[in-house]
Amino acid sequence: IDAAREIIKRVDAWRGGADLPKIRTCRPADTFGHLIDRYRDEWLNGKKPSGKPRLKPKTREVYETGLKRLDAWAGKHPVVWITPKRVTVLRDKIAKPVADGGIGHAAAHSLLRQLRQVMAFAEKIEVIPRGSNPATDFRLEPPPPRSVIWSAEDEAAFIASAYELGLPSMARAAELAVYTAQREGELIAFTEPQLVELEIFDSQLRERLCDRDGIVWGWSLEQAKMSNEYSKRMMEIPLEPRIAEKVRNAIRNNRARDRAANPPRLISHV
Repeated sequence: IDAAREIIKRVDAWRGGADLPKIRTCRPADTFGHLIDRYRDEWLNGKKPSGKPRLKPKTREVYETGLKRLDAWAGKHPVVWITPKRVTVLRDKIAKPVADGGIGHAAAHSLLRQLRQVMAFAEKIEVIPRGSNPATDFRLEPPPPRSVIWSAEDEAAFIASAYELGLPSMARAAELAVYTAQREGELIAFTEPQLVELEIFDSQLRERLCDRDGIVWGWSLEQAKMSNEYSKRMMEIPLEPRIAEKVRNAIRNNRARDRAANPPRLISHV
């Protein structure tokens, strides 16, 4: 009954001139576009047997970019139109540098890998025969790994450059990332209430970490992991006095700016 009332409210709003909802047209069942729609509904936005989302929102965003590109390439064609030869043509076209009209090696490899996943889904739901995935071997070497271990000199150069360019928040983010080993998402979400006074009972550790007032400041945050079904864990990371002072100064400066905004922002980020 509540759902029906909600629908009636929306209908009344549309009649009063509100925007109509986006309506997805149903594409012919044999097209690649229809396959993408099914893949999006059943896998990308699907749920695990536990009822939890299969993928995190950020991962879905990345996948969605690739699906839109694949849809633009072959959405109107039948699924059987996609052959190993046409996958090769696509590879040659997109693997070029951006300056030459491609999307670059790394983005091309990611897109072709996603095409392979979509066609594997087509095999699974028996849209194409098992073992006939045309993107199984697209013959494009994976890009070199982006993970590079910085030396202390690299870190110092990045931080110095950030200050030189007038971007102190980037320098602060780099220092916090190196010190705490936390990801971008946590760093961006670091707010004033997360800076707390910690109880450290080890006398030597406390002496090393406390500030001039004898207080050990730390970053208290809640973290979720895909591997344990989004169960959250509380973490407390003690900050050495030099970094804690920079964080407190940043909060002070940002708080003054946030309170002066119109309307005022009540929670300040580091």
